[in-house]
Amino acid sequence: SVSVGHAIEGLAPNPDYYILLTSVDEGGLEGPPSPAIHVPLLSTTFPHEEQAWWAEREDMGRFGWRVGAGHFNDDALEDVVVSAPFEAGGNPRQGAVFIFDGTEKGPLATHGWTSSAGQSAFDVRFGAAIGVADFDADGLDELLVGAPGLDGEAVNVGAFFVYTRACATCPLSINATQSFDGVSAQDQLGFSIAVI
Repeated sequence: SVSVGHAIEGLAPNPDYYILLTSVDEGGLEGPPSPAIHVPLLSTTFPHEEQAWWAEREDMGRFGWRVGAGHFNDDALEDVVVSAPFEAGGNPRQGAVFIFDGTEKGPLATHGWTSSAGQSAFDVRFGAAIGVADFDADGLDELLVGAPGLDGEAVNVGAFFVYTRACATCPLSINATQSFDGVSAQDQLGFSIAVI
């Protein structure tokens, strides 16, 4: 079965206001793999079909587990962030995060940025949590991505990764500019991220 509205994020590509609505299999992050996930982008004047946006990834990737919005380039339009913590990559549940650039008609149909933080191990679950904000008060949005299954000095210590922009006209970095690891086994740092 499918639970609609597992992750919801409001964003405002000029000139309309949009709501990003995702659907995820209700098995949960630790549950059975889900089928491909559809992410419709609905305007406040829904149901105008021409304003609906859909994106999907591989089966069992949990695409749409977390969604967000932020400014990750120099066009002043909000871009859409979508995570898939079960994305296989080179190993099951490696995880990945994707950014779809915003336009005046809504996000592009294909992603323009993606990362798995270079993590190729099994069950890292990169993208289990994401956060977007100007954390360092430089006027530019940063992207935080959690990977609670990452092994460090012990099993499942977890980590979260920070992606930044070097300047107002610079794109979001492909490689994380900072990372923070958990300390003890089963800390699972990065399982959730709250922006306050």
